[in-house]
Amino acid sequence: CEQFIPLGRELRVGVVEKEEGGLEFLPIVEYFLHKKEHPIRTSKDKISSSDDGAENMDFAPVDRQCPAVVDDELHNKLRDLAMRSHEALSCRHYSLYDVRVDPEGNPFFIEASPYCSFSPKSALVTMSRGDVKYGDTDLFFRLARKAIKEHEELRVARENQGDKQVMGMRIIPSSQV
Repeated sequence: CEQFIPLGRELRVGVVEKEEGGLEFLPIVEYFLHKKEHPIRTSKDKISSSDDGAENMDFAPVDRQCPAVVDDELHNKLRDLAMRSHEALSCRHYSLYDVRVDPEGNPFFIEASPYCSFSPKSALVTMSRGDVKYGDTDLFFRLARKAIKEHEELRVARENQGDKQVMGMRIIPSSQV
């Protein structure tokens, strides 16, 4: 049976891998729900569409703050939750998590967000703007460089084993089948 988590704060936390190895905890985003009809964020709180039912979609207006104001104890709990979740889920490059914090300051993992967007209003870009050490594009290029490097290392390793890849399909020599 799932435990009901008393209403409190809704936060998003994230982790990115450093280029030289190790993990870095990103600035925390807090979503304010006090003006909402429901005490949770729904799809209508994230994406808006035109009233006429057309396919025009855009980001919904959002009441959030980054970096969130949290005390050291909660910050440490959130960092630990994010770092341990990243490792436990075998994430690569980055990971984002929605967290509900109860009135006593206990964080509860709600969900992992296994997607990445670098649109101007996305969570990852918002988090990077929460610290002056990141520019608007620094985090994007850092993650892109890491992914390209890993892809190249994997390609070279496969070629050294005799595997070839043509237009998205791996070709395995018949001697290995």
